[in-house]
Amino acid sequence: MQITKEQNQTLSDVCYLINQMLYAYKFHPRINNLIFLYENGYTQNNYHRLTPDEIRFLKNANLETFLSSFRNLLDFFHRPIHASKAKSDDTRAFPDFAFPQKPLISNADDHFRKVSKHLSHLTSVRKTRVQNLEWNLNEIIEGSKEVLIEFMKHCLTRYQGIDAITKDSIDGIINYLSSIGSNEHFIAHLHASASPMMLHSYTAVTAPTHSPQKTM
Repeated sequence: MQITKEQNQTLSDVCYLINQMLYAYKFHPRINNLIFLYENGYTQNNYHRLTPDEIRFLKNANLETFLSSFRNLLDFFHRPIHASKAKSDDTRAFPDFAFPQKPLISNADDHFRKVSKHLSHLTSVRKTRVQNLEWNLNEIIEGSKEVLIEFMKHCLTRYQGIDAITKDSIDGIINYLSSIGSNEHFIAHLHASASPMMLHSYTAVTAPTHSPQKTM
């Protein structure tokens, strides 16, 4: 079946969201080890470590990039509560791509509520910073990858005329998600360019807290 222009654009957008999640997922545990390099500076030492506030800012920005993309994908696939409220201009894996109606991850509605609370609502809990939401990025990726791979393969099999850039992105997404959990994935993506003393933790905490961040 020939893919339509609208489907091709939507598929490109879906690939963008997935890649945003994957990049944030890979980048998050490395933020503590970032340094600034001022190539044209006049100081003897042009390498500067990030301050605690800069690290906190980058971690929060990176986490919110992950979560906003995740929230969009939760709706693109299937959320039981939202199914009856779909708008006429919404695009979905079902029925727009004839992909079986299934959620991206188990308990999709609960995940959506948690993400929305983090991104959109300034609650008393968030203001006082004494009970922050924890996010296990690895758990989310592991829980989502089966449906993402299935959807990507479905599109490659069903549709002809997917543009070359989007097809390359699809191939890259499938290859990366398929490698997660392997020794090669750990060595190539979690350990490369990182401090050998670094802890490979994927638990992220909303904003500053009064207690130490829990690692997993």
